[in-house]
Amino acid sequence: MIFRECQTGKPWRGHRLPVVALDGQQGGASGKVWGLDLGAATPELRALLNLPETPISTDFQASAKSRPDDRNFELAVNKQKILAPILKHPKGSQERSEAFRKAAAEHHRFGADKRTFTTRTLRKWVRAVEAGGAATLVKAGRKDRGSYRVRVSRA
Repeated sequence: MIFRECQTGKPWRGHRLPVVALDGQQGGASGKVWGLDLGAATPELRALLNLPETPISTDFQASAKSRPDDRNFELAVNKQKILAPILKHPKGSQERSEAFRKAAAEHHRFGADKRTFTTRTLRKWVRAVEAGGAATLVKAGRKDRGSYRVRVSRA
C-alpha cells in the first residue's frame, strides 16, 4: 500500500521513494508488485534504509551458472558492504592497503553470523569485483536444488 501511494508521488516519512511496478510479477489486491529502484534512491534515503553507498549490481545472469537463491543474494550484499570502504580508494594506494587491514581486523555480519575475513579473501573479492562487477559476488545456486538426493546402492 505504501509503495502504491509513493508511486503516485506521496512522500514516505518525508522522502520521495523511487517506486516502480515490476513487470512479469503478480500479487496484491491490485495484481501489481511494486519495487524500490535503489539506483535512484537519494543518499539520505540510502542512509535511512542502511544501504551501501554504491548501488548493488543485479546483472548476475552472465556470471551465474545456475539461478542463485535469496541467501546467495544476501551474502553478496554483505560482501559488497564489507568491500565498500576498500573500493573507495584507488588501486595500489596506501589508503587502500590500510582499508584492507582494517576490514580484516573487524567482525562483519555475514548471513546469520558475525565473522572476520582474511586480507587474502578480501583481495580475492576485490579482484573479482574489479574484473567482472559486483555480480561476481553472487555465488551460483546448486544445480540440483529442489530435487531429492537419492543414493542408489546395491548391497
